[in-house]
Amino acid sequence: MNILSVNKFSLNFSCILFCLIPIALISGPFLPDLFVTLISLIYLIFFFKKDQYDQILKKYIFISLIFYIFIVISSLISEILFVSLKSSFFYFRFIFFVPAVIYLFKNNKNLNKYFLNLIFITFLILIADSFLQYFFDQNILGYEPINIADIDKRITGMFGSDEILGSYLSKFLPILISFIFLSNFRNKELIVVVSIIFFGLCIFLSSERTAFIHYLIFTFLFISLSNLDLKKKFLLFILIPIVVLITFQDSGKKHRMLISTFNSIKSLHFSTYHSDHYKTAYKMFLDKKIIGHGPKSFRFKCSDKKYKISESSCSTHPHNTYFQLLSETGILGFIIIFSLFIYFTFFILKIFYYKFILKDNLCFNSQISIICGIFVYLFPISPNGNFFNNWLNVIFFLQISLFFLTNFKNSEKKI
Repeated sequence: MNILSVNKFSLNFSCILFCLIPIALISGPFLPDLFVTLISLIYLIFFFKKDQYDQILKKYIFISLIFYIFIVISSLISEILFVSLKSSFFYFRFIFFVPAVIYLFKNNKNLNKYFLNLIFITFLILIADSFLQYFFDQNILGYEPINIADIDKRITGMFGSDEILGSYLSKFLPILISFIFLSNFRNKELIVVVSIIFFGLCIFLSSERTAFIHYLIFTFLFISLSNLDLKKKFLLFILIPIVVLITFQDSGKKHRMLISTFNSIKSLHFSTYHSDHYKTAYKMFLDKKIIGHGPKSFRFKCSDKKYKISESSCSTHPHNTYFQLLSETGILGFIIIFSLFIYFTFFILKIFYYKFILKDNLCFNSQISIICGIFVYLFPISPNGNFFNNWLNVIFFLQISLFFLTNFKNSEKKI
């Protein structure tokens, strides 16, 4: 087998793995992480040297490698050496997943179509299965909803006992919308409107408040900034709350997902459980301000008497990205990731300025969707998952990949 054949096989194999990621994420963290690792390794072995980068991608790789080197150093001096190093040393797979994905799309003109078709099939089955579980108390795999004290029925769909259906849908919605606008579909805007409504209903039924808040923020930003037809914008603003309020007469769910959620937003406070975690993480940060205690160290250090706030202030992570970064990577790690959030905040403000002041469109809908998605993912004032969680990182770096793919004024054309 000659070099050209090997390269072609490697490219096609990587494309297949990439298309399977949305389905693999339903199975848990192992398979999607394996696929990302293989895609990154294949790229580094066969394609890295001959790939061409634009300036913004070069900056991304440079800054990401600085962050990578820093968290490895933080791990090496951590008291939890093995756990921290295991988490940080192989983090490079996510960094190089981004240029690998861009390379795949540049060299396989059909990848956009295949990936979008598989996303659609995945989400059609997932959403139908979730409604089946809600209305008939069992999904196609036999999983029942999780009932909380007989006042709140939480659907989990194919995720079984893991309450992450809402998180999965809220994080994948920007990716789906972006790919719809990159496609050759007819009635793109109508498909997007229907997708937003049905995703919202499933997230609402999952009873995941953080996912619901992220969904609301993303939907508001996207509708406000996008170039959707005004009638469709009005339809979304009106239909989403009406469908939620009329269709579901579940008082326990309404209280948790509407009243409790909006009270949390108003007070910027979710629960004592969350605030105690934040305080514990902050005390850890004060002890090692520059370099932190090492990735994934919170779960081991939070029970120390000098950090512990209460019996409920210790778990696997602080439930907030930035408090986790402060406690585990110190001020240096925090600054790098928070700067990323600031970058996307300014990007959104720039889109606002162009749209409402200059009466011009800075970006296409595919770009606006993914920019809003990353902004919400990095939004600091809400509880979220473990920053070093492999499952979450697969989705996050998929969003970052798509940001580069849809970069500036050329993205409505099919890739």
